[in-house]
Amino acid sequence: MTITFLRRAAPTGSAGVVLLAACLLPAAAPPAPAAPALAVSTNPVLYAVQGAHQGRPVAYVVLRTSRRVHDTDAVKVTVAGHTGRSYSVGAGSCIRAAFVRETPSGTPQPFLRPGLRYVVRVRFGDQTLATRTLSAHRISGERSAVPRC
Repeated sequence: MTITFLRRAAPTGSAGVVLLAACLLPAAAPPAPAAPALAVSTNPVLYAVQGAHQGRPVAYVVLRTSRRVHDTDAVKVTVAGHTGRSYSVGAGSCIRAAFVRETPSGTPQPFLRPGLRYVVRVRFGDQTLATRTLSAHRISGERSAVPRC
């Protein structure tokens, strides 16, 4: 509620009357609700690449979110101490994080073993969206084997 006081100045040369009025005005409209928070809508899937080629990922995490993510760089996926590069796939609510790890000479260095379980953490900005312990699935290093949502 806002209270406004009005004061009318007295005309010159007269006894003058001072008028004070309190006008009750409705408060400003409440702020619009914030956009719904981003959430992971499917269980992430962890893939360990066997036979990765130079410059290609050695691991992937694929997940679907509750809404389209325009800033996929803000989505951070961490597995076994490594953070992958996230990008949008397909309709936009599908996120794929690729993990590239190489020696200085360019030889791929896998850090996951198929069948073992790893903690996968998904963050968006400063908000943790999901923390899951997942078993790594084996896929080949061929381009056609890149996981889809």
